[in-house]
Amino acid sequence: MSVGAKHLEDKLSVIAKNSSPNASPVQLLVVNYQSPITNYQLLFIFSLNLVKNCPIIKELFLNSIPTT
Repeated sequence: MSVGAKHLEDKLSVIAKNSSPNASPVQLLVVNYQSPITNYQLLFIFSLNLVKNCPIIKELFLNSIPTT
């Protein structure tokens, strides 16, 4: 995870904790994707709760992460 993504994750966790003391820490899935058409680097940030509960996002992004 990049430094910027980790910083964002930490900030969102603090916000969630301040809004609800019983809230669990915010966990993020960060996907860095390079478009083959435009050659632009895209950064997608998802809440892991959203990914777990949304089959389309799960299929598109979790299965496309290369395992090396």
